[in-house]
Amino acid sequence: MSREQVLADLFKGIKVGETYYFEGAYYRLKDYGDHIYGLQRAVPGMCGEKTASPSLKFHWENGALDYQFYVDFEASPMLMKAYSSSDRAFFDQAFDKLLQDFQKILEE
Repeated sequence: MSREQVLADLFKGIKVGETYYFEGAYYRLKDYGDHIYGLQRAVPGMCGEKTASPSLKFHWENGALDYQFYVDFEASPMLMKAYSSSDRAFFDQAFDKLLQDFQKILEE
């Protein structure tokens, strides 16, 4: 199944804007408007804060997926990347990993 098909299924099974707690982390599909969304896994901190680890922003319209931005505040060193075609493999891998994590939530 293509990542676009997996993402379409995710939109059917996950409520946009709702936070899900699963296996020690918080997961959220966020809507930024203008067909821009974010998949986020956040780890809880000692003071109640949630730290993105990672978060990936993408444009999703009519079944077409375009990456925007990636951030991981828990990585050492911290990682922030705006999408460029030379980073396509990195974004594909990071997106697939997040999709797999979200699919586990749907299975529960």
